[in-house]
Amino acid sequence: MTAITCPCCNGRGTIEHNVFDILTPSERNIYTAIWKRKALTIHQLVEALYGHRPDGGPEFADKSIHVIVSRLNKKLKAKGYQQRVHADQRGAGAVYRIYD
Repeated sequence: MTAITCPCCNGRGTIEHNVFDILTPSERNIYTAIWKRKALTIHQLVEALYGHRPDGGPEFADKSIHVIVSRLNKKLKAKGYQQRVHADQRGAGAVYRIYD
């Protein structure tokens, strides 16, 4: 069991497993970036995930993020979580949000 503090109400509780325990660092970074800002464009996600790198990340960073989000959603579903990261459209104008 993991003790947590709710970021919304500062309530304390325990949960059987934490969503972050099942995610890779890249998946965790994407989920956290969207959760903090409520919605991010694909370009903002590329910056959040690869902005610290001198090369700016892989050549097709946007496609990498789509793959990472797909894997993240499969893991959430497999563990019974209701949340999903979803883009409102495909391509350069995509805006990602977390949906229940």
